Amino acid sequence: MSAPDKAEFLSRARAIVPVLAAEAPAARAAFRMSDKSIAAMREAGFFRLLQPRAHGGYELDPRAVYESEMIIGEGDMSAAWILGVSGVISWLAALFDARAADDIWGKSPDAIFCCALRRNGVATPVEGGFRLTGRWTYASGCQHSQWAVVGGMRGVEKPVVDDHLLLLAPRKDFEIIDTWRPPGLQATGSHDIAMKDIFVPAHRAIRMIDLVSCK
Repeated sequence: MSAPDKAEFLSRARAIVPVLAAEAPAARAAFRMSDKSIAAMREAGFFRLLQPRAHGGYELDPRAVYESEMIIGEGDMSAAWILGVSGVISWLAALFDARAADDIWGKSPDAIFCCALRRNGVATPVEGGFRLTGRWTYASGCQHSQWAVVGGMRGVEKPVVDDHLLLLAPRKDFEIIDTWRPPGLQATGSHDIAMKDIFVPAHRAIRMIDLVSCK
């Protein structure tokens, strides 16, 4: 059986708009997407759109995400926002060492990501990786995420641009701090997240310069 294409996902997006719209008022009041809405998007495969085929994803053109978002936004803009964040980060996570992909999708083929890419963390080098501490703002979808991608600086005496890192951490390693009370996009649940002296293996860290220079 062939993999679903963009047209199929646009049809699936149309099908779940009523579910998202029905759940949206309570989700806004709770500052959290409902479990039912997240399940509808997950079961329809939206969090796998840019995920590598080798790890159970569909590896579609990014336009499949953008166009699906626009339709899903008709039901709930917060749902569209979370899909956009997690969808793009599933692509970004695939740029890490292959062992990181095994860590993520080997345990949960439908993994959802949150991210906070500002350099708010301090990643102190230790044997086999880093000890990471920090607090980050605007981690959209964190209540439903199994993984977070965060930014940090390598903890050295005189950091340089090469020391700007992105690091992957599982849900058990980050705390959600209830800070999100905006007038719009309430259900994105874009709270702060914090980590304190967690261990991040070297294969779950990547230099930002290597991403932007396409090395």
